[in-house]
Amino acid sequence: MLKRTQKLRRDIDESLARELVERIKVNKKIRRSLKPVGRIHIDRKLPFLCVYRKPSSQNGIADGDEKLVMGEASYLIAPAEEEFHDNTSFLVMEIARTLADQFGAFLLIEVWTKPITTTADMPASPSRFKIHPPPLDYPQINNEVLLESLKKIRVQKQPAVVTYSRVMRHHPRDLKPLISAKEAEENNIHCVGIEVGDIYRDSNTMTDFPRLRAQIWRGLSRSIKRLVFDFVQQKSTFRPPHYHALGKKSLVKTVWSIDEQLAAISQQLDLVLMATPTNTKEAYEEFKKRHFEKQPKFLYRPLSINPGDLKRQLYSINIDKIEDPAMAQLFQLQQRGLDNKISLMADRNTSRFIYGSLQLYGPIEEYHVELSRFILNNVKRHKAEKGEKPDLVSAPEFAEYAERELEYYRNLVPAFDGKVEIRDDIPGVLVSGDTLMISDYVKINRKRVGAVLQHEVGTHMLTYFNGQAQPFKQLQTGLIGYDELQEGLAVLAEVLHQGLSSTRLRTLAARVLITKMLIDGVSFIEAFRELTSRYNFPRQTAFKIVTRVYRGGGLTKDSVYLRGLIWLLDYFRKGGEPDILYIGKYPIPFMPFIKEMMWRNVIKPPMVLPRYLTEDDSDNGLTVLKEGISIEDLCSKVSD
Repeated sequence: MLKRTQKLRRDIDESLARELVERIKVNKKIRRSLKPVGRIHIDRKLPFLCVYRKPSSQNGIADGDEKLVMGEASYLIAPAEEEFHDNTSFLVMEIARTLADQFGAFLLIEVWTKPITTTADMPASPSRFKIHPPPLDYPQINNEVLLESLKKIRVQKQPAVVTYSRVMRHHPRDLKPLISAKEAEENNIHCVGIEVGDIYRDSNTMTDFPRLRAQIWRGLSRSIKRLVFDFVQQKSTFRPPHYHALGKKSLVKTVWSIDEQLAAISQQLDLVLMATPTNTKEAYEEFKKRHFEKQPKFLYRPLSINPGDLKRQLYSINIDKIEDPAMAQLFQLQQRGLDNKISLMADRNTSRFIYGSLQLYGPIEEYHVELSRFILNNVKRHKAEKGEKPDLVSAPEFAEYAERELEYYRNLVPAFDGKVEIRDDIPGVLVSGDTLMISDYVKINRKRVGAVLQHEVGTHMLTYFNGQAQPFKQLQTGLIGYDELQEGLAVLAEVLHQGLSSTRLRTLAARVLITKMLIDGVSFIEAFRELTSRYNFPRQTAFKIVTRVYRGGGLTKDSVYLRGLIWLLDYFRKGGEPDILYIGKYPIPFMPFIKEMMWRNVIKPPMVLPRYLTEDDSDNGLTVLKEGISIEDLCSKVSD
């Protein structure tokens, strides 16, 4: 191990420079540690290089600022001391010349920090950047894209302060330029410097404010990519399809290790199953026996985790090791979300449960409450004709339909190896991981069988297996907050399958209304009466709805179904495409991250799309969505 470390850590010299250039010429990845400090990472042939020069001994300068460039696909961290300048300059020049020959131009971006007086007792300052163009005898570029992008970085809603330097110097004041004007002119090499104010650091203690630094790091990385994207369009022959395509395509083992650890914890947290009563049928019979006047008692599975141990395991995962700012931000959010989910499971069946649930699923907007009332008042409950008996499908028969649906997907993709179980400890139908669970006493209207299968198998199981095919395991287990998009897609599947009945739409609306009543402190009995008396729900149906919402102490998840559907209708109306929605289980705010990872070829297109998007008449349904349809429109179309 020692020999390997010595081999990887090499002095910057001409032999190393030439060795690295040879690797670049054949498009081989470079990842080397350098002596006495430093690192070079070149993901592939790209017409730019980000440089940070770091003192070998900090001498009172805080460590860690080199991370400002480590999220880029092409970067060099080099020692700042005078004795290393010539060799560093030679290395940079050789790389720049080689890639300028390849692409017709090259961009050198040097990043450094400037101390800003900031302490933990002061209000957070806006982020501060200074753009340093080179002297006039160097080739010039337009830095307006960089300026505008940096301005968009927010710290506590404060826009960044971005200025141009009046001193034409594209490198730190106390250091020499890495490329001379003559070399730059002869080789069509362009240079720019970015000075970053360290508002993310306490000036007295030299300790960082981690979240501030992460915000600035992420914003700076995005701004650099936008600058490079604009530069290559104007100056080079390189034509990336999107600025995100300039990001890293190869991620270090640390990323995959942390992803696997977080996914392993997430896999232990089946909140819905743990919050679902095991005695729903018996509880209803007792509730009925007591004339619907006494709060039913629910029983739950034993908690399958030790919350304290799991949290210790969660926070032993060192996310600070991740170099990529997009990945670091994602994993930090996931870590905090999993912490909340563990607490929520530990608080099951207590008064604290609802507060954790609101953190996980978000508040209910008044618009959604009003829309729910509109649906309940305007979509009439289906009433059976005299003598009409519903054609109901039993659990064993529904399981046969489900097996046939799974077989359809297995024939397309053998890895789609879902299972079907009939159980006596759950109400209704639900998916947990790769298993479709069916209550042994469930009865489903035959007209709704296809819609239920598209909801459960064509959405929940399909995104589970699509996520399994991705390099990120958390797209299978689910990134925190994924439920709104998942359940919205599942209801949309019912719409496209023409299986969203008036009864179903009223049920979704009732769930939102009852969740709002739960949040407002209304009792189980009062919520039940609201549905049966005001909105004319059958007692057993009302019981099921209220139980779903009040289970575990108040699971507010049921408010996201309608919310997710509304978002999706707007998404398609604005021209959104379906494929990206089925890549795995992720929340709506993470869609930009998913797109970025797709541009970087880290995330792949979905392995399989749902049946309702590939059947002959699916184009008609998507066309209607893209033309624009509202929930109010759906209200006028549904029927039983």
